[in-house]
Amino acid sequence: MVALNDKKYQRALFFAGIMAVLIVAVVAQWVRKDVLLKDAESQVRGEFSQIERVSESLASPLRIQQLYGEFDLSKHKDRFIVLNLWATWCAPCVAELPTLQRLKNHYKNSNIDVLAVSIDYQKELNDIAAFLVKHKIGDVALNHDAQGDIQKSLKIDGLPVTYIIVPGGRVFYRITGPAHWDSRKIIRFIDEVRQIP
Repeated sequence: MVALNDKKYQRALFFAGIMAVLIVAVVAQWVRKDVLLKDAESQVRGEFSQIERVSESLASPLRIQQLYGEFDLSKHKDRFIVLNLWATWCAPCVAELPTLQRLKNHYKNSNIDVLAVSIDYQKELNDIAAFLVKHKIGDVALNHDAQGDIQKSLKIDGLPVTYIIVPGGRVFYRITGPAHWDSRKIIRFIDEVRQIP
């Protein structure tokens, strides 16, 4: 039988108490984050055709062809990324590109990358660049999934589709359908989400 005044027993109780408090604090923080995310989602739900919280890790490599070389998305896991997939033949995709350009401009001095990536199979990057010039769309969409890495890695049911990727390389949201990406509600949503995970 252990005496209650035994110092080892008292020390063990003390550390067990500290561990219990830490566990409760971690669980409370996790619940708080989930509540904040659900609130943020409800505030922006009307802005999207569909928003779905997911938890998928990015495969590697995820190469995006750009004008001056290749960008491997899987090597930028320290960034918060808004990744939009579009095609020249998709009218809703093309219509939302200017709002993605404004979103990119809004976050230009932050840790957020906004990339609109063409998944046109039969086009070269030069064709996409000419298309963007013709439609007066900036550099946000001057990206091409030339090797199909992104299409193989991520679930694509239709276009446009946008993924919000949090630091660590985890896909956190899949958003289907066009949106006005520069709206106040969506910017507030992105600001909320980037603070939580």
